[in-house]
Amino acid sequence: MKKNENIILKFLLALAVISVILIKFVLADIPEIIDKGNEFGEIIYNLSLAYISSYIFYRIVVVIPENRNRKNIYESTSFITYGIIHTGSRIIKPKKTQEGYLDITDSANEISETEFENICKSIGLHDSFDFKWTKSEVSQITYLEHFKKTRRQIIESKTELFAFMPHLETEHIKLINDIVQSPFISMGHHYLENENILDKEEKLDFMFPMLFDFYKKIRKLNKYMNGIKL
Repeated sequence: MKKNENIILKFLLALAVISVILIKFVLADIPEIIDKGNEFGEIIYNLSLAYISSYIFYRIVVVIPENRNRKNIYESTSFITYGIIHTGSRIIKPKKTQEGYLDITDSANEISETEFENICKSIGLHDSFDFKWTKSEVSQITYLEHFKKTRRQIIESKTELFAFMPHLETEHIKLINDIVQSPFISMGHHYLENENILDKEEKLDFMFPMLFDFYKKIRKLNKYMNGIKL
C-alpha cells in the first residue's frame, strides 16, 4: 500500500475513534441542539464502529500476512535487484586512476553528466576494463566484452526477477523495465555485435548518451531500494 493511502486510513481510524468517544461518553448527557441530533449521532456512531471493525479485520487478514510475505519475497528479490545495481554501477571506471569501479551504491561516487562524458572520451572500446584470472592464464577484458556481458547479465537478471512479478510493487517493475528498455540494453547490440563497423581506436563518447541514460536509471533503482522499509 502506498504511504499516502496508509496515512488516510489511519486518519479515518482516529476520526472514528474520536467520534465514538464523543458520542457515547462526552455528548451522551447533553440535550439535543438540533432536531434529530440523537438519530444523526447514532448513524455516525454505527458507521464509526463499522469502520473500526473493518480496519482491525483488514490489519489482521490483509496487512500482517502481506507484510510477512513481502519480507520473505524481498529476501530473494533484493538479492537479484542489488545484483542489477552492482552490475550497472560498474559500467565504466576512470582510466586515470584504475582504483576500483564507479560503485554508485556509495553515494560519494556519484558523478555528473560532464564527468561521465569526459570519462567516455578518455576510454576506447578495446581498452582494458579488467583482467580475468584463471588457473593457467591472465587475460584482458575489453570494454567491448564488458558491455556485452553487462547487457546479457541485466537481461538474465530481469527474467529471473520477474518470476516474482505478482509480488513486486509496480514502481519496482517500472524501474526494472526502464533499465531493460533503455537504449543501451535494448539497442546496444547494434553497436556491440557488429565489430566490423567499430574502429579499433573508437572512444566511448559515441555511446555516451545511452551509457549515461543507463547510469541514471540504475541510480533511480538504487535510490528506490534504499528507501524500502520492511
